Amino acid sequence: MILMDKKEKLQFILFSLMNFFRKKNLCECNCKYYEHNFIDRVLLNMNFISCTHNIHDDKLVVKTGLGTFTFDKNLSPKDLLIFIFFLAKLSKYAENLTVADDFKLVIKFPNNIVFNILTKPSYVEALYKVFVKNEYNLSLDEVEGKNVLDIGAFFGDSSILFYKLGAKKIVAIEPSEFPYNLLVENIYSNGLANKIIPLKLYIGSGDMKADNKSDFVTTVKYTANDREMTNNIKTLEKLLIADNDNLLIKIDCEGCEKVFFTGNEYSDLIRNSRIIVGEIHSNENLVLVRESLSRFKFREIKIKRKSKGFYLFKAIR
Repeated sequence: MILMDKKEKLQFILFSLMNFFRKKNLCECNCKYYEHNFIDRVLLNMNFISCTHNIHDDKLVVKTGLGTFTFDKNLSPKDLLIFIFFLAKLSKYAENLTVADDFKLVIKFPNNIVFNILTKPSYVEALYKVFVKNEYNLSLDEVEGKNVLDIGAFFGDSSILFYKLGAKKIVAIEPSEFPYNLLVENIYSNGLANKIIPLKLYIGSGDMKADNKSDFVTTVKYTANDREMTNNIKTLEKLLIADNDNLLIKIDCEGCEKVFFTGNEYSDLIRNSRIIVGEIHSNENLVLVRESLSRFKFREIKIKRKSKGFYLFKAIR
């Protein structure tokens, strides 16, 4: 068994990825911008990309075999690798990929499903893992005809997957400004205004709020008052629990699963759900979520470790 330190592991991963891209003729390179450190030199020496740094506009422009993309100038080489890697995977399933403007992509899939996303690694990775590969492993039988509460809907990757799997109605919650705007845009681009209800709501009871400058919710002091919180929960219950236990919940809110599963505010939603899937973002939350699911009498609980302190779970009543 060969033991490698962190730098050697990173080098091995980078060389593997770059060989993959070279074989696929995805990229060619003459890049003066990426030449400051070890990772950058690896990118340069492997003829990975062609890029220019537009000083006037303060942007990073990267040319690949899949198109020319514009990024924030502070994008790291690691994030650039992630972006191109998942974009290459998406290109195998998409019918068309268009650069809409400097920081935006439009990706069209079969059956006229369209996604508007940003040129950020987190967006292409989520689109591939959630929408294309269905990482929650939900079947048509498990989703068809159900009402769905999509907590952490991001730009609509999971909500539109639920529609594709035959959900009756989807309530999509996304508190962050930029993803929420894309969520609404994707709902209307796909003609799903009668199927998916977007709500810019908070999920929490004292420790969550939306960070409009980020893609995700951050764990900072919760700013909404008690009345607003109560109204949010009543809104969800009114929209979703009319059909008794015909409810599916997906929760991916970067840590708020602790609040959702341990707070009494959401117990009726959990009690009326048939299936719950989602992400768990710490070992501490893993214990709490597992205990809560058992307490609510979910008979089948599957948990898959993705990385240190990060898990996917699926619970069926």
